[in-house]
Amino acid sequence: MNFQTMEYFIVLAEEKNFTRAAARLYITQQSLSSHIAAVEQELGCRLIIRQVPLGLTYAGETFLRYATGYWNSYLTMQHEFCDIARNQTGVLRVGISYTRSYIFMPDIIADFQKKRPNVQVKVYEDSDLIKQLTDGNLDLVITNLKDNLPKIEFRDFYEETIVMAISRKLLERLDLPENEISAAIREGHLNPLRQCPFVMNEAGGLAFSVAQELLAHSDFQPRIKCSLVNIRTILQLCLRDVGACFAPESMVYSILSPEQLSGIAVFPIDSSLRCRIRFGYLKRAYQWSLIDEFIQTALALYPQVIHASGPGNS
Repeated sequence: MNFQTMEYFIVLAEEKNFTRAAARLYITQQSLSSHIAAVEQELGCRLIIRQVPLGLTYAGETFLRYATGYWNSYLTMQHEFCDIARNQTGVLRVGISYTRSYIFMPDIIADFQKKRPNVQVKVYEDSDLIKQLTDGNLDLVITNLKDNLPKIEFRDFYEETIVMAISRKLLERLDLPENEISAAIREGHLNPLRQCPFVMNEAGGLAFSVAQELLAHSDFQPRIKCSLVNIRTILQLCLRDVGACFAPESMVYSILSPEQLSGIAVFPIDSSLRCRIRFGYLKRAYQWSLIDEFIQTALALYPQVIHASGPGNS
């Protein structure tokens, strides 16, 4: 048994499938199966329930707990000695939502790689970022979590605000003056949009909360033409005159091209509902220097990423 075996077991427990785990580890399924069989023989316990999806026995859950602890200690040791030797290699595992990844990660990773060409950045694009971080599967997350957690250190990235977007063709068709809409939003309602259809974000989050807040103070029930999760699809539906939508300002100005932006009216919403996008990483006795370097790279690039295409510059 060695650290490699523990890594193999952790990945298998996560994937719950030998084929997917082997592909993720870049080894053959036969090799992975042999490693697991060897550790079961060494421990004298059955660890895996070979079913679909694969499960863990009580002994397997116990071994997973120890394997995760040992593996995280091993990674921390590697990071510290890389810093001591000034030989930065390895894998930096970063978690971020799919849409934010599309906006931020190409520039951040490209700039980071210029400084650290021997470091692989592995990006995890999903929603369970905090769990993956606390489980030891990620080194750093970029998330909108509001609450502070005792095991996690947070650093601010930027404050996210919401805008409402409507295609100019739809405004013209409904004879909706932009100044009336802006005035209504300042007053905290959407009454001029009684006849306007909406495209709503079902993912929850800040955009959904701001939309709910404004609509709750309006004198009509919204006519919802479409509900979905993907913000890029929502913006495309807005461009096609399907309805007004709510989205984070940073995403609107980063996802849409200048030509596309010219076809929509964007209304800033000065809401009390705001959230900070933050970097999060586990509090450890030793913190890998590359985590801070990656954060500093992102912070240095952030004004260029957003403001270069934001209001007044598009």
